[in-house]
Amino acid sequence: MSSKNANILNSLLLTLILAISTDSSIAASPPETQDTKSSAAKHDTPQSPIWMERDLDLTSVYVQQQAILRVRVYHAIPLYDDSQLSPLRLDHAEIEPLGSAIASETLVNGQRYGMIETRYSIFPQEPGVLNIKAQTFTGTTPDSTRNTLQRIQLNSSDLKLIVRPKPTEYPAQAPWLPARHITLEEAWSPTQESQILGTAFSRRLRLQAQGLTAAQLPSLDTPELPGVRYYPDQPRLTNQVTEYGVLGAREMRSLLIPIRAGSFSTPATELIWWNTQEDRLERIQIPNRHWNIRDNNPVVAQTIVPPPTPQALATSKGSGLAENTQIWMWQLSTLLFACTSILGFGLWWRARHQPAISTRLISDEAPKQLLLEALRLACLRNDPQGSRQALDAWARQQPETLANMAARFSPLSEALNALNGALYSEAGQRWQGDALWEAINGLPPRLQEGQEQTQSTLPPLYPQ
Repeated sequence: MSSKNANILNSLLLTLILAISTDSSIAASPPETQDTKSSAAKHDTPQSPIWMERDLDLTSVYVQQQAILRVRVYHAIPLYDDSQLSPLRLDHAEIEPLGSAIASETLVNGQRYGMIETRYSIFPQEPGVLNIKAQTFTGTTPDSTRNTLQRIQLNSSDLKLIVRPKPTEYPAQAPWLPARHITLEEAWSPTQESQILGTAFSRRLRLQAQGLTAAQLPSLDTPELPGVRYYPDQPRLTNQVTEYGVLGAREMRSLLIPIRAGSFSTPATELIWWNTQEDRLERIQIPNRHWNIRDNNPVVAQTIVPPPTPQALATSKGSGLAENTQIWMWQLSTLLFACTSILGFGLWWRARHQPAISTRLISDEAPKQLLLEALRLACLRNDPQGSRQALDAWARQQPETLANMAARFSPLSEALNALNGALYSEAGQRWQGDALWEAINGLPPRLQEGQEQTQSTLPPLYPQ
């Protein structure tokens, strides 16, 4: 074989191995990796068709602080979809995968390489040195020289992470919260400080931390207040994957219903946390709120009858009709008693022949139409207890909570406030169920995420 033909054959083989471009020169210097959207970065691994690297964003963290481990596989040869990375297992540490592996492309010394990146959030649980053991990458690539498949296996090196104990200046009684950033938000509905008795107050607290999971966030429940009934909802925990790792959130909703007129205050809420960016103690505080509850029941004026004067008593005693008046009153009372008995018997007889629907006996598993019918009848009877029971049974079969429905539909929120006022007010209020039934019947359907609200009129929940 001539030297010219040998050079051509070597060039073709190198092109197949690298599978990138017609430029098949090999540099002996360490590769210089450059992402198309970032500046160049140096690597200590010699240039080859495929290699693996791991690094940590931090070399030293506090206990339970997040450290991000990045595992990257660079390849200039084609890989099949059977590529796998061995699981990450650590002692005395919690691991949170940051999504699935991401495939992208970078430039290494002017050559295009594929890159497979996998990220983990690591939360050490004990002070000391955390040993992050090696991981293995396996994959399959075509062998152009033998027209077969070639199995590839790459092993990374071990990593060390220094874990420091909690700072001594951090309060011992406060939950330990080492985070990059923390926010605490509060929202009330209604927002006006002066309300009538029976109004239900909805409170929402949202705690969000960059670098902590939702399970690490503490509960911030509203304490019990005198003269106020407290109904907490189940907390909503969510975790999101961001550029800086885990973004944990804890949302707490509660319902507060005053049961007597006057004023009450919710105490201030303070949260202590450790800023890992500035390495210092931070505090977040929500001020207290004052509410003035007034009674909307009018004061009924009572007429005070003055005692009879001696002259009136003398005139009464001097009347000659006293005995006849007593006989007439006895006859009248007997007649009224007879009429009342007949009327009561007639109502009892009529009730026996009418079907009775008891909202107390309706279970949550009953059909939705039956629950809706029970709610309608209870509203028509102006029965606050029965309406509340039927409403709760119907709401448990809906895709969203009753609080969410009231938050997005103001007529339902107002009707619920009136119902709660009739149920929980110590003074007691006369309740009319028309408003609640109209609000339920006119409740618009919940829009899905990304769905735009149309102008068309939707049919009511319960057809007339």
